[in-house]
Amino acid sequence: MAVFWFLFVSNDDLSIGRNLYRRYCLSCHVPGNRFVPPAPPLEKYRATEDFVLRVMEEGVPGANMPRFSYLSDDTKRRIAEYIASFNRDVKVDTPPDLLRRGEKIYYDVCAPCHGDDGSGSTFGDDVPPPPDLRYFNPLPERTVEVLDEGIPGTAMYSFKDILSPEDKRAVALYILTLFKGR
Repeated sequence: MAVFWFLFVSNDDLSIGRNLYRRYCLSCHVPGNRFVPPAPPLEKYRATEDFVLRVMEEGVPGANMPRFSYLSDDTKRRIAEYIASFNRDVKVDTPPDLLRRGEKIYYDVCAPCHGDDGSGSTFGDDVPPPPDLRYFNPLPERTVEVLDEGIPGTAMYSFKDILSPEDKRAVALYILTLFKGR
């Protein structure tokens, strides 16, 4: 059954949020940007409003994500609502055996950096910390891209020759289960 989140956020709010997103965010969060580390393509993620607001207020240490604390609370809220509307209701039917396989791979390969629950860990001042997958969660195709390519300028390296395509798909589907947003 669909969740009717749009009843709580009007199209006008989302339209305003979209315009503000284009003004303040899109120049960096565009596919093919040249920053190192690159800004993630937000259309390939799910994020909670609270997470987006916190990142806008604090920035991301060690990354090119600046603080936007100078923006009004209303502006930040509208941007956060718009970003949180991306992929809000993503659901993938995953066979239980594939999910178990993904969970095992996650704990063996990903958890040392991303934490057992997806909350991430810190490595030092000059390396961006891994994202908190509970509140900023990539879609499966984005997870596979990251596993194949790594993320330049971060501790996330490529697993292209380490994990099989089926293993990458399994872990990508498991990562979806870590999302706590709504």
